Amino acid sequence: MMDLNELYKWTISALQSVTASNITTIVFWTVVAFITVLFTVIIPKLFKSKKEFLKDEHNLEFLNNKQDNTESSIKLQSGNLVKGDRNANYGNSQNSGKLQDVTNPLKSTINQVMENGSVINNYEDDKSFINVPQRNNLFSGREDILNSLFKNSQVQIITQAQTIHDLGGVGKTSIAIEYAYRNKDLYNAVLWINAESFASLSKSYIDIAQAFGLDTLGVKPEALILAVNQALFNFDPNEKCLIIFDNAKDRQSIEPYIPKGNGHVLITSRYHDWNGIACVKQIDVFKEEEALDFLKNNLDVNYDKYYSYINVMPQVLGCTPLALTQAVAYINNTTQNPSLYLEELKIKTSNNFSMNKPEGYPYTVATTWQVSVDKLKEIKPKSVYFLYIIAFLASNNINLAWFVTQDEFSEFMIEVIEPLEKCSLITRQGLFISIHKLVQMVIRDSITDEAIQKEQIEEVINIMSQIYHFDLHNQETWEETSLFIPHIESLMDYMEKFDIKTEQAGYILHTTGCYYDNQGNIEESLKFYFKALEITEKVLGVNHSFTATSYNNIGAIYDNQGYYDEALEFYFKALKITEKISGVNHPDSAYSYNNIGLIYKTQGNYDEAHKLYNKAYEIFKSTLGDNHPNTLTVKENMESLKQTV
Repeated sequence: MMDLNELYKWTISALQSVTASNITTIVFWTVVAFITVLFTVIIPKLFKSKKEFLKDEHNLEFLNNKQDNTESSIKLQSGNLVKGDRNANYGNSQNSGKLQDVTNPLKSTINQVMENGSVINNYEDDKSFINVPQRNNLFSGREDILNSLFKNSQVQIITQAQTIHDLGGVGKTSIAIEYAYRNKDLYNAVLWINAESFASLSKSYIDIAQAFGLDTLGVKPEALILAVNQALFNFDPNEKCLIIFDNAKDRQSIEPYIPKGNGHVLITSRYHDWNGIACVKQIDVFKEEEALDFLKNNLDVNYDKYYSYINVMPQVLGCTPLALTQAVAYINNTTQNPSLYLEELKIKTSNNFSMNKPEGYPYTVATTWQVSVDKLKEIKPKSVYFLYIIAFLASNNINLAWFVTQDEFSEFMIEVIEPLEKCSLITRQGLFISIHKLVQMVIRDSITDEAIQKEQIEEVINIMSQIYHFDLHNQETWEETSLFIPHIESLMDYMEKFDIKTEQAGYILHTTGCYYDNQGNIEESLKFYFKALEITEKVLGVNHSFTATSYNNIGAIYDNQGYYDEALEFYFKALKITEKISGVNHPDSAYSYNNIGLIYKTQGNYDEAHKLYNKAYEIFKSTLGDNHPNTLTVKENMESLKQTV
């Protein structure tokens, strides 16, 4: 029996060797043909430049050229733009993000959609049934909860009983999904919001706006959220929408975004204190008879033959819906024998693998997943290693296209994803998968050696650093970056916990800062910039160009906020590095000359401003040419200064 350390190394080794399946049945080749055609037609472009998933644990070869690739992308971020004169309206010309700039076109678009009878109450059309997860085919019970929703309140909260452990597993999300499908005809639109974090919430609203045909590039998230809510919930007194906020962290994170007006709002959350906001429905684990009905309806076995074993399973599994679902998936896809399953469960429980479980956490629930994971280690080790990756990411909207090339996708589905789906360890909707937080916790806590856990987190960071990119000048990267944000925020928590300071960690934190900077979220952008700066100063040194980029971007934020002393401090730090590395006549130095000159002009120090403008202009003119945008911007700045003087 391998210990976890051996297993970890073994799974990585197994993952590195890509072997073709020996299956030769007609069914297999039919499936392969279908998948090949599907993904050749639909998503070839999506996978065009993706990195390979099957990476060596210690393969850091990309670091040999990472400096050039990383810095070239980061040098395009906001801090290294040649800033134009504030009074001349040069520089960034993004949408202002004002509410009226978004609301009016959005309302017009939504009105056209809602008035089109071909999409009203058509749950198969994205324009009226947006982001809602697939229906749970195993759903049963909960009739009392479903029938009581929205009887006395427009805003309804589904939370778990306070006796239940904080990680959930009682089926809140499944109830919300089931309500949406059962009652779709009551609403003109049903909208699903992933409220786990502000980043995921913002991305959900972007999806909604885009489903209605609105261009969201450059629109600040807060303005977009308010605009969508106003447009949908003040449409027509006779029409109404349903908006579902799933997995809200607490009332503070969601309360400002609860729409008021026509329609219904359904919120699922593990948080309990919702007094004054909405009517709260607390749900507990299944009643024993509900749990037994669930097993009878979904187990592919003869109940009369195994009734004595099936009847005790609700008690053994604590009547927890998620654990029961896991047990059904395992039995149906492996042993086909409830008695053998209970025996395996007993053995795993008696082995008492170490877990830091929350108070009140049902131990046998965790053991349920451990049984499935151990089985997969034997037959599909690659799928287990993939669990070790996604266990440290956010639980929703994990894009499979991040991890494999198009050529590898068919095998990846067979060897990795399908086994996890069959065991109910993940759920998939198109290219996106989700994993329950309880499953993530079980996977993480099964790595009892902290050194190995840190090593695994660093491996996840390495993978993400190769596929995570944001380019201010390429709007196509903006939306893709937004998908990464919840996962980067999750990784940042582990970076802090394990004091991980690597170049890759600094890169993804800095890139996230650039994304928030572009969104106008100053607080978040500074948080990530400073975290990245702390790492780059330690790992790369204070005289590295990456460090200079961080100084410059932080200076630009302070500059835009009117904190000129702070901005100058960071601009001069960046200038000192670029002059030393690239020379005083390099475009990198010219960026700083121009930006410092702008502040001097604002402060009335016109002579110094003129000197720096002229210096930047001559550098850009000689290195980039007379008609380069940087040269022209500085020239305009000089003209503006002359008019001011």
